[in-house]
Amino acid sequence: MTNRADDQTTRGDVITNSSADHQTNTRSDVMTYRADEQTTRTDVATNKADDQTTLRYDIVTNRADYRMLYHH
Repeated sequence: MTNRADDQTTRGDVITNSSADHQTNTRSDVMTYRADEQTTRTDVATNKADDQTTLRYDIVTNRADYRMLYHH
């Protein structure tokens, strides 16, 4: 049982050295880049939101100004 436990420890080391380190160096970095892309997408959404705020608000404001001018 002790030897088997030692074997499991050795196997654990193999997992740490190959799989875990590989995942940390490769997959984790890829996920970080993907997260950066999502941040970029969030920025695009923010820009779209800014466009909507600017366009729709200005149009509504212009209509309100037009009504005020028209009634005067």
